Amino acid sequence: MSSCPSPTLWSFDTSPELPHTLFSEIKDNASFQEVILQHFQRDPTSLPPPSGGSDKGKGKEADPENPLSWISGFLWSLMPAKGEKGKSVGKEAALPQALAKVMNFCFAEMQHERLSVEVKAAAAQCGFDVRDFYTFLPGADE
Repeated sequence: MSSCPSPTLWSFDTSPELPHTLFSEIKDNASFQEVILQHFQRDPTSLPPPSGGSDKGKGKEADPENPLSWISGFLWSLMPAKGEKGKSVGKEAALPQALAKVMNFCFAEMQHERLSVEVKAAAAQCGFDVRDFYTFLPGADE
């Protein structure tokens, strides 16, 4: 599993609303939408390779060109650091809300009929790539 490269990323404001509000602002930005459309419509080979069981337990290399590649790192930034569980209520409360926003973006908004199949596939793959975060939700280990 990965970890956030900067565990103090959200320390300036521990409000659980900030991360999912920020994600909403980014995903609704017309320029960001245009970058996604241009990236996947210009080069269908830029789609991420299908996930197979062979890379289990290994960190996936993020494609720096993929405009959706930052989403997993964004969610990792909301994970409590080792020994921080229970101390960082803001981050723990933020993860379920942000994850819900990400899932809605990948599996609803980016599956609109106006979008190409390449864009839909890339968005769905992004959603599948972050599925492991469900195991970190509060109460998931009960």
